[in-house]
Amino acid sequence: MTAVAPAPLGRLETFQWLAPCPLWDTLPVGAGAAGLAGPWIAELKTDSFVDDFTAMLAGASPTQLGDMAPQQRAGNGDDPPYRLFQPLNQRYYLVSATLACRRPGIPDHTVRPNRQERTTFVIRRLTDSGGEQAFKPGNGPHDGWVAADGTGLIAGEEQHPMHPAPVAAFAEPGTTTSALGLDRAAGAGRTVFFGYIPAAKRNELLGPMDDPVGKLKKLPNGTAPDPILSWLISRVIQPWAQLVTAAEALPSPPPKPNPLNVTYASLFVILDLGDWLHQYLPDVYAAIMGGSAPTDSAYTSLLNALAGITDIDQNNPQVSLSQAIAATATFRDPTNPASDLLQGADVSGPSTGSPQAAGGRNSSPGGGLRMAPIRLRTSARAATWLIAICMPRPASRTSIKVRPCK
Repeated sequence: MTAVAPAPLGRLETFQWLAPCPLWDTLPVGAGAAGLAGPWIAELKTDSFVDDFTAMLAGASPTQLGDMAPQQRAGNGDDPPYRLFQPLNQRYYLVSATLACRRPGIPDHTVRPNRQERTTFVIRRLTDSGGEQAFKPGNGPHDGWVAADGTGLIAGEEQHPMHPAPVAAFAEPGTTTSALGLDRAAGAGRTVFFGYIPAAKRNELLGPMDDPVGKLKKLPNGTAPDPILSWLISRVIQPWAQLVTAAEALPSPPPKPNPLNVTYASLFVILDLGDWLHQYLPDVYAAIMGGSAPTDSAYTSLLNALAGITDIDQNNPQVSLSQAIAATATFRDPTNPASDLLQGADVSGPSTGSPQAAGGRNSSPGGGLRMAPIRLRTSARAATWLIAICMPRPASRTSIKVRPCK
C-alpha cells in the first residue's frame, strides 16, 4: 500500500499538473524533470474515441496511452510540434494529465465543485521569439491572441473543460507507479483528467491577417484572390479532397456500416456545391433544376462538365453530378422537415414505410420514401465514401429520413 501523508489541518493544499500517471514509469522523475511535468496528447481514430480512451485507462493496460501520441510532426528540429488533423479525417485528440497534491506520495487532488473548483485547459500560441499568447474570444480591440507570461490565466481567456477518468491499478511491484498507488495487487488506482482538443476550430483561432495590404501587394501581378472561388475551394473542393483522404485510410474492405461522419459529410459537400451554384451562378442552377438552358457559352460548358461527371451512383452508373445536386434540392425547402438537418438538428424518419423505403430505388404505390444512394467519385478513381438522399414521393412531403447506405 502507498503511504500518503495527510494534509496538516488549517494548511492550504498545494497541487500541480503532472503527466498522466500511466506514463510515470517511462518519464524522467525528479526535480526539473520536464517530461513528468507536461501534459500528454493522445490521437484516436474512431468516433467512439472517448469510450475507447476511458476503457483503455480502466482496463488491464493503461500504459497503452504511451503508444497513442500523434503520428505526424510539423517541421523539423529536435522536438517539432505535432500536426493535428480535423475530425473530417477521423482523427480526434485528447489532452490528459494528473492533478496531484505536492506532498509525500503525490496523491490525487480531489476536485470539489461545491468549492467552485473545476478543471480546464487552455490552448496557447508560441511566438517566433519564444513567448506565449493566450486566446480571448470576441471581436473587440483587445480580443484575439494577447500576450501571456505562462504563469497563469489571462482574464477572459478561452478555457476548455477537462473530465475525470479512473485509472486501474496495473503496475508491477518495485516500479515508480507501484509505489504511487497503482500496484497491481494492492493499489487503489488513480484519476486522470482529459479534455478534447477542438482541432476543427483552427480557422477561428488563426486571427486576423498581419499586414494584409503588404501581403496583397506581394501577390503575382498585384491581383487578389477571388472570394467567390475561395468560397468554393474551402467549402467544396478541399472538403471533398479530405473525404477522399479519409476514405483511403480505411481498411479494405471498409468496415460496415461506413463511419457516419464520412457518410453525412459527403452529403453536405453536394449541398454546399448546390448552394454555391444557386447563389453565384443562378442560371446554371436553374438549368440543373429543370429550367431553360442558359445562353452564355461558358455556362453551357459548365453544365456539360457537371453532367459529364458520371458513375457516382453505386446502383446506377448513369447518374451524374448535376443530377445529384438536383436531388439535394429538397433539403433546402423550408417546408421540408429535413431542412432542419442543415442547422444541425436530428431528423426522424417515418414510423412506417414500404420495404423499398429501406433500401430500394422507388417508393411503393402505397407510400414510403424513394432513396438515391450515391457514391461520389473523383475522376476515374472511386472515393469509398457514400451519401444516401431520401426524398418523399410527390404526393407527400412530410416524411423525410436521411440514412447511410449499406
